[in-house]
Amino acid sequence: MMLKPTGFWSYTSIDDGTSHGRLSQMRRLLADQLQQHMGRQTVNIFQDVAAIPPGTDWDAQINLALRNASFLIPVITPAFLQSEWCCKEIRLFHAIMRERERDDLIIPVHYMDVADFKTTRRGECADPAVYEYLLTRQWLDFRAVRLLDPARDEVRPYLEQIAVAVRDTLYREANASEVPALPPPPEPPPEPPPEPMPESVSPPRLSADLVKAVLPPTPASRTDPPAPTKRSWVRPTIGAALLAGVVLAGLVAFRHASPPVPAVTVVETPKPPPLSAPPAVAQPGVQQPEMIRIPAGSFTIGTSDEEDRREGVTTDWGKRSKPQMLVTLPAFELAETPVTRGEFAAFVRANPNKRPPPGCDTLRQQEDKTWADRPAPKADWEHPGFDQTDEHPVVCVSHDDAVAYIAWLNKQTAGRPYRLPTEAEWEYAARGIANQGKARFWGDGREQACTYADVADRTLVTALSLPDDPKKVFSCSDGFAFTAPVRHFRPNDYALYDMLGNVWQWTSDCWRENYNDLRPDGTFGSSGNCVLHVLRGGSWYFSPWYVRSGARGRDDTAGRSSNSGFRLARSL
Repeated sequence: MMLKPTGFWSYTSIDDGTSHGRLSQMRRLLADQLQQHMGRQTVNIFQDVAAIPPGTDWDAQINLALRNASFLIPVITPAFLQSEWCCKEIRLFHAIMRERERDDLIIPVHYMDVADFKTTRRGECADPAVYEYLLTRQWLDFRAVRLLDPARDEVRPYLEQIAVAVRDTLYREANASEVPALPPPPEPPPEPPPEPMPESVSPPRLSADLVKAVLPPTPASRTDPPAPTKRSWVRPTIGAALLAGVVLAGLVAFRHASPPVPAVTVVETPKPPPLSAPPAVAQPGVQQPEMIRIPAGSFTIGTSDEEDRREGVTTDWGKRSKPQMLVTLPAFELAETPVTRGEFAAFVRANPNKRPPPGCDTLRQQEDKTWADRPAPKADWEHPGFDQTDEHPVVCVSHDDAVAYIAWLNKQTAGRPYRLPTEAEWEYAARGIANQGKARFWGDGREQACTYADVADRTLVTALSLPDDPKKVFSCSDGFAFTAPVRHFRPNDYALYDMLGNVWQWTSDCWRENYNDLRPDGTFGSSGNCVLHVLRGGSWYFSPWYVRSGARGRDDTAGRSSNSGFRLARSL
C-alpha cells in the first residue's frame, strides 16, 4: 500500500543562513518535483520555519510532524552532525520507522563533505550512534551543485534524483519485519564539583520517547559521512509602504532612502526565541513593552546591486546601503511591536510639559489633485490626519520625542534600561532567519506583502483615488488605507511584528551617507550628521522599494511625520 507523500525536512538554520536560504528554497523546489511524480496526490514536506504557526507549542508541532511523516530527508552537513536537535529527530523518526516495520524511510542528502567526522572530527558528533547509523544508508550526493542557485537548470537533475528516490520509497512494500536498535544517546559529562549531571538532556523540541528510541549498532565505515544543521523558528510578518503618485515619490526621495539587504545569520536558533522577562518593577499604570530576545550572530548588512536593479532603486539611493559587509552582534532585546499611541499617551499624561507641539508632515491632496507629504500646522500625534486607536503605532513623533519617552519609561521601571536600536541591530532583527539574503523577511516577492505588512496597496489606491501602478503600490489589499493596529499582520521568524511597513522606525544612529565607516561590530567610526537620524522599515504609504530590510531612510532629528514612529531595544 502506497504511503502518503508527506515528509519531514531535517536541517539546521546555520546551514540555511550561511547558504542565503538555499536549503529552504531547495525544499520547496523538491516538493514541486515530487508533486509532478505524484500527480493528484498532494505533496507536503514539513519545514519548521514554514509550517509552525506563531503561538503554538514548538515541541508538540515537531513531534506531530514526525509522526505524520512518511519519509525524512536529513540534509547532511557538519552542522547537522553537531546538532543535538537534528540527531534527536533521527532517533525519534527511527523509532517510528521501527513501529511501521520499515528501514528505508530516512533518505539522507549529502549536502557537504563530512568525511573527517569519521576520524579527526569524530568528537564533534552530537550523537555518534546516529552518525554511524546514517552511514549505513545510501546518500544522495548534492555536493557538486550546493553552491549554485537551486532554481538553476544544472541543479534540477539532482533534485529529480531525490524526488525519484522518495517516490520509489513511497510505493515500496514494507521490507523489514524488525529494524535493529541503536544504543542510547551519550550522557552529558558530570559537572566538576561533586554532583553529576542528570542522565541525559533531551532538547526542548522533542518528546521523551525520542531519547528512548534506539538506533542500530555501529555499521561498517563508509567514505562519505554526514554533516550538521540547525533549524530556526520562522514566522513571517512584514510591513511595506508606498508613495503614491509622481509628486509623492519625489517627496519620499527627499526624506527616506534605501534598498534591501541580504543577511547571513551565524547563530543557530532551535526553537522560537522566548519572550524575555519584563523589567522587575513598574510604576502603576505604566505599560511595559513585550521584549523579544534576539540571539547573537552575524549577518551581511547592506544591499546588493542585483537587488537594487530588480527593485528599481535609484543609483544615489542604492549607494546609501553600500558597501555590503559582515557584521557580528551580541544578543540583545527588541520590542515585539512599535510603541503604540496608548503607550505614548501615558507618557504625555505624566509629562504634560513634554507633549509634542502641533505641526506634523501629513499626506495631503494638492491643488492638482495629487497627494504629497506636506507640513500640517495643526496635526499632531493625536490627530495625524486619519483615525487611530490606542492599538495603532504612535506617529507624528520626532527622534527627540522618542528619546524623551524612553527617559521617562526608564524612570518608571526597574531593570535594564530601554533605548532605541542601532541601525545594525534593527536590520539584523528585521531580516530574521529564513530569508536573510532576501529583500524582505518573507522573501523577494511583493505579492505576499499584504499578509505580512501594512503597506501602500490597493486599499490606499481606492481611498485616495490613486493610479494602481505596481511600481508605486503593492498589487494586493491589506484592508488598511493608513496605519494598522500592531500585531494585526504576521510576525517575522523572531516573532517581531510590523518590522516592515506600518511606520518608519527611528534608530539611535546619526545619518551617514554610506557604510564606509561601519565597523565589524555594527558601530561607526565617526559621529555622523546628528541633525538627521536614521529611519528604517518603510511605512503605510511608501513605494515597494522602500519597504525592504536594507532600505535606509532619514529625517530631521526634530522632524515629525504621520508615517514615522519608533520601537524600543534593550542590551543584555
